[in-house]
Amino acid sequence: INMEGHSNGTHGKWWMNNVTAVVNYDDPILLRAKMGYTDFPANQNVYQYNSSVDSVRFVVKNNNGNAHPMHLHGHNIFVLAEGEGDWDGKIVNPSNPQRRDVQMVRPNGHLVIQWFQDNPGAWPFHCHIAWHLSLGMIIEVLESPELIHTDAQLRCSTLGSERTEFQVSCYCKRGDAGDMQGRSG
Repeated sequence: INMEGHSNGTHGKWWMNNVTAVVNYDDPILLRAKMGYTDFPANQNVYQYNSSVDSVRFVVKNNNGNAHPMHLHGHNIFVLAEGEGDWDGKIVNPSNPQRRDVQMVRPNGHLVIQWFQDNPGAWPFHCHIAWHLSLGMIIEVLESPELIHTDAQLRCSTLGSERTEFQVSCYCKRGDAGDMQGRSG
């Protein structure tokens, strides 16, 4: 995943793999996945992985002079490597990688993370600096959409005339989040 920041001709934007993401809060990805819709516009930057995928690895290359605290919702990420320049392919401490909620990617550096696919849903991977996120530095990870469609229960209740609330519960195959033994990645 290449991260870049530059102008679109009017103002600055952030790009992940040549996409500055646009989030449509009126049409949430999770709700669309529940309805069986899995075809999203490119500018929503949705990466889909079905339930046959046990784990996902992102190799992030920061191509600008700013550090970015990267965060993935719905999971603890395992940091396999981080440093300056390009990744050399080596994993630091493969038998016990550090686990993080947020991990900094250095200016002009790299970050290699991995997580187990054990929590079906729509999970943002983004820079934790709010204005970087709002300017497009986000990937939406759609995990096991076929399980969301068949197992998620969405209940809607009207709370007055102008507000609606969705409560989402999804089927999850959960174990001890710290249990790395016996799992391949």
